[in-house]
Amino acid sequence: MIKLVEITIPIDDLLLDPTNPRFVKDLHASPNVPDEKLESKQESTLRLFKKGRPEEDQEADVTNISDLYKSMTTIGFVSIDRVVVRPVLGSSKYLVIEGNRRISTVKLILNDYKGGQFTPKERRELEPHLGTFQTITCMLLDTEGLSAETIDHNVS
Repeated sequence: MIKLVEITIPIDDLLLDPTNPRFVKDLHASPNVPDEKLESKQESTLRLFKKGRPEEDQEADVTNISDLYKSMTTIGFVSIDRVVVRPVLGSSKYLVIEGNRRISTVKLILNDYKGGQFTPKERRELEPHLGTFQTITCMLLDTEGLSAETIDHNVS
C-alpha cells in the first residue's frame, strides 16, 4: 500500500523531474530516466522552465513560470498545494513528482539572487522571504519495499 508522509527537505535535495509531462512532445518516446542520471539532468531541466513573457507558442505556456516567479519574489514560497516527492534510489535526494513548476521557480529565484540578477531594491524586498526557499515541506511517497515497476505505476 502506498502512503504519503509529510517531510521537510532542503531545496538542494529536491531534483526536478526531466520526464515531467509538461515536456512531452512525442508520446511514443520513452520518458524514463534512471535515478542515477537524474542529478546530471538538473541544469537542462531547469532551463526548460521559462520566466519571460509567454510566447505565442502555446507549448511554451505550459512551462512558463513568470507568474509564480513574480508572486514568490513578493510573498515567498507558500505551501498551499503540497509538493509530492519520492526518494531517489541510491541517494539522499528526492525527485519531485508533483510541484516541478514551483520548485523550479524557487531554484531560479535563488540562482538569480546569488547571481546578482536583482536590483538593490528588489534584493531588499526579497530578503525577508529567502527563508521560505531554503526548506520545503513535501509529501513523501513512501516506496520502501516496492519494485520500480510498482513505483512507476503508482506515480503515473
